[in-house]
Amino acid sequence: MRSHNVTKFLKLFCTIITIAHLPLYARKDFGENNDVSLNVDSDLRALYVNLYKSYGPRLQKIVQLALDNDFNGLVLDFKNEYGEVLYNSKAAAKFSPKSIKNAPLDNLKDFTRKLKEKGFYLIARVLVFKDNLYARQNLDCATLRGKERKNYFAKDKMAWVDPYCQKYWEYLLDFSKELAVSGIDEIQYDYIRFPDSSADLFYPNKSRVTKSDLIRNFLKKARSHLSDTNVLISADVFGLVASFKGEMSIGQDWDKISPLVDYISPMIYPSHYPRGFRGLKVPDNFPYETIKHAIREINQRNMMLDTGAKVRPWVQGFSATWFKNHKKYKAKELQEQIKALAEEGVTSYMIWNSASRYQQFVIKSLSDEDKKKKSSNEFND
Repeated sequence: MRSHNVTKFLKLFCTIITIAHLPLYARKDFGENNDVSLNVDSDLRALYVNLYKSYGPRLQKIVQLALDNDFNGLVLDFKNEYGEVLYNSKAAAKFSPKSIKNAPLDNLKDFTRKLKEKGFYLIARVLVFKDNLYARQNLDCATLRGKERKNYFAKDKMAWVDPYCQKYWEYLLDFSKELAVSGIDEIQYDYIRFPDSSADLFYPNKSRVTKSDLIRNFLKKARSHLSDTNVLISADVFGLVASFKGEMSIGQDWDKISPLVDYISPMIYPSHYPRGFRGLKVPDNFPYETIKHAIREINQRNMMLDTGAKVRPWVQGFSATWFKNHKKYKAKELQEQIKALAEEGVTSYMIWNSASRYQQFVIKSLSDEDKKKKSSNEFND
């Protein structure tokens, strides 16, 4: 979803959009703008925490850093792309036993209670159709290479589940229900798409349902399954999905996803926009301008829907070291992205850093002495 593996796909897509000259998204000059203050009482400012830092002393350090710098939300990995699960889930034990082999937590409700007592809004990130463990163990429910009928592996060597497989849907829905009754505020579905591959892929359970309708059907089923709980639902999508009319090759369609979730979270990382995007030679070097263009187009698209979700984007909290001429992202670059969002009326956001390292983006950071004091086992089971 987030790596440079999708850059080639996005470059091709952006070229198509540029040629099409969609009139709805005409470019505008921004000029000078005044700073816009964030409403710290109601706006969400969240940090992503990967599964390996979602417990114990490492989580304690992130919690303290977040509290010291006015972050009020955490997006925690509860099921990652490897298929690993954060706690001893009954659903995982039934459908994918190896996923909890090293699960660090037993008491999920106690875990969520402690974090909520500190004032955090808790988002459980759940990987949907990218589950390496499950796909490797269930070929009848995996995305396969067309000719060999063996696991399809993306460039990162990860296997994908067959999105049409209803048995796997049952796993996801039962797992989601566990989270919903644990005190989690929101379930965020990530990788809710098909692989971005030009390879000849085979889906063992494929029906006549289109890719975008399948994703819509899954979200409908999830909403129905969780309707007796208070949990909110969100979905992550490529940032450029809002600029595309109809179904993309990965199955994401803004008009079909947005009405079915409470929050839609486009990944508008400047590094993931190709050269020439809205006249920017290297978008990664222009965080303010790139975000300004991106969020304006997203807002315009979402406003066309009668029942669209609230937009809460992901912003870039990392340096794109995989390509030449990248910009080193620190606090200044982060603030430029936040400023651009606020000027377009979006004052809630989540910061993505795959390693969950945020010291370079914050004002305050723990001293060595503070680290020793704060590194307790408060978030161990």
